Amino acid sequence: MAKEQQYERKRKRLHITLCQEAHDFLNKSVTNASRFIESLIMNAKTRIQPVIMTVSRIEDGPGATRTHDLPVISRVQEPLSENACKIPGENSGEYSSGNIPEKKSRNEDLTSRVFSLKDIDDYIENALSGRRPKTIQENISAWKQFLGFGEVLHKKVGNRGKIVGLEAKISFDTITAYNNHMNTLKKSPYPGYIRSILQYFSKKRVDDALRDWSESVKQTPNTTKRLFAVEGDKAAVTFNDVKADIRIYYNHILRDDLGKGVSSKKSTYRNLVNILFGITTGARVEEMNRLTWTELDQGLEGGSFIVPAEYTKTNAERVIPIHPAIKPYLKILKAIYPDKPFNIEKFRDIRRDRDATLRLNQTRNFAVKYWRKYGIDEKIRIAIMGHDEGVIKKEIEQEEVKTDVSDVYRKYGPAEITDHYQKTVGAKFNPIPTEINIKKIKENLKQFFKN
Repeated sequence: MAKEQQYERKRKRLHITLCQEAHDFLNKSVTNASRFIESLIMNAKTRIQPVIMTVSRIEDGPGATRTHDLPVISRVQEPLSENACKIPGENSGEYSSGNIPEKKSRNEDLTSRVFSLKDIDDYIENALSGRRPKTIQENISAWKQFLGFGEVLHKKVGNRGKIVGLEAKISFDTITAYNNHMNTLKKSPYPGYIRSILQYFSKKRVDDALRDWSESVKQTPNTTKRLFAVEGDKAAVTFNDVKADIRIYYNHILRDDLGKGVSSKKSTYRNLVNILFGITTGARVEEMNRLTWTELDQGLEGGSFIVPAEYTKTNAERVIPIHPAIKPYLKILKAIYPDKPFNIEKFRDIRRDRDATLRLNQTRNFAVKYWRKYGIDEKIRIAIMGHDEGVIKKEIEQEEVKTDVSDVYRKYGPAEITDHYQKTVGAKFNPIPTEINIKKIKENLKQFFKN
């Protein structure tokens, strides 16, 4: 009796409901059911593998001696079948024993979950309301790709091989396979999308395992990190690179041997202006692509414009000044393309056709790298380029110690931002190479003017 008491601990009584096969297993094969269940829970909590549990089969145990807390590896030879115990309902925590709904779970076991393409509609409606169409489409594509790494249960293919229906069973192995695949690719927003989607459904279904799986979704590209730029990196752009591409576009515009291909001068000129606009505004590629002449006309007239929040990555309005040197180039662009100033898809095509090298996203890196040379205040630069609103807030809070709050906020008003830019970058940086003659450009493009 004394020996038995050394194992006594404070215990809590728990009433649980098991399927018949699980009940028979505990009754026939486990010497101490409560310790068996307790050990499973604690090992699951600590995530220790392989599982060490206080159990031996009755017929294999040492006579009538109970193993209790003696740690031995389970010698159970007859595991439960996978489909023995169905989970009655997706949110098992929402009911107690004796009040089990009749609805069957979509999931056949505890180690997998079933999802379909239709689930992304739920996520978009409740978690992505108001997001840009591109963001929504990227989430759909990411979800479709992710489901493909699971065990496909149903797949429907529509016209041109497009997948229009997909249902798959996912498990932690799915996460591992997905991570392994993404790690072979360049950095992508897709793993972040999948992590957010799984977190959403873990909360909706009250599913802790799904929550843990979501935290395991990550991308670690197998690339070497460097603390310096190398040739070909977008951060390696120099002003000589910029001038070289501007000359390439300029020389094509002046060509007189194009014949029927003379209309290519229009798109070539748009590329030229797109580069000038990029290096003088630091705008993101997608932001430039969304701009209309409504915003640019405002900039041409007043020296700056307000980019709408829905155009920006940070979903915040900001002031973008227009460099005085590029104004006449923008006016010619409007005469040729009165409907839409920029087109990033066409930019890529024309860049390849002209054997130019500068990618449009490198113009933003150029602004980060070179604007400082012309005396622009770092906080103003960040405010114009929309890098990090948190950085602006921190700088403002630091200045509030020395400056009246109203003075600080007035300092960052549209007029002050525009004035500071024009006195620094606008006055000290000439983005136009000396050999570029705007009169010759205008003469070669006048046949395409629409107003």
